[in-house]
Amino acid sequence: MRFFLIINILFSLVCLSYALWLQIPSPTTNDINDIELRSPTYGWMIGYDNSARFNGGGWTSFPLSSPYNVQGVSAVSNNSAWAVAPNGIVLNFTGTQWQHVATPTPQNLNDIYLTSSLNGWAVGDHILLHFEGITWNVAMNPPCNLLCIFGNSNGDLWVGGSNGMIYGYNGSSWMPHQSPTNATITGIWFTDSTHGWACSDAGEILSWSGTQWSIVPQPNTTPLNGICVPASNLGYAVGNNGRIVEYYNSNWTINSSPTTQNLNSVFMPSTTTGFIGGDNGVLLQFYFTPVEPISVGNIKAFYH
Repeated sequence: MRFFLIINILFSLVCLSYALWLQIPSPTTNDINDIELRSPTYGWMIGYDNSARFNGGGWTSFPLSSPYNVQGVSAVSNNSAWAVAPNGIVLNFTGTQWQHVATPTPQNLNDIYLTSSLNGWAVGDHILLHFEGITWNVAMNPPCNLLCIFGNSNGDLWVGGSNGMIYGYNGSSWMPHQSPTNATITGIWFTDSTHGWACSDAGEILSWSGTQWSIVPQPNTTPLNGICVPASNLGYAVGNNGRIVEYYNSNWTINSSPTTQNLNSVFMPSTTTGFIGGDNGVLLQFYFTPVEPISVGNIKAFYH
């Protein structure tokens, strides 16, 4: 019995790991409003009068054509990205610089997602735009402001907005889903078609079961601005005053944070890579490493 107890203890120690968010040097001192990485070696951050591209090793700044307060970005390929800003502004990065692209609306645009270089969606105040390779066109005028959009390689497409409204795309049309909150949905993420998550400006976290949305019991009440769940057992939501909420082993708990700045976006293309962006250029990086071993007599212990 004692032998099996010792084996279990040693196995638990060996399986320990250490994950944390650390603040790193940022390419800007302006607010970072959105971050998207299409892979661990390619992505963009965007914000007030700033943009920067990630190459796997660091961030390189690219000036905007005007001091836009850019709200959302979508990385398409190594030399292509799209971004949106208030007053119907859509920007396209074609390899060397950002260019202004015409749209059919003066409405504020809040987020964007390109499924490919020839297909994409942008959401804003009472508007949803569709791009089919040449021009942007109005696809829907919903009764609410749309704040966030999510898409992945599985074909999942969802948007969230004010008054708890969430829309899911079924391949031909957008279907409304009234969530169990009246707060504004500020972030949305799907690991697959039957497992989705959303967060709100009331600090709520919502879960999609495949048929309906429900509010998840958790300790946070601080307004949340973004959510990312890259795996079935790991995820993060971020919000005002440096709030970081961690999802691990089916539970959401408040995590330690190295900043008190408002955090606006979190993105993890894998369970070992990720960034959080916030006000005044605050940039956090996710670190996941095995726990370092140390020797205690003839038995190896682990610490972090």
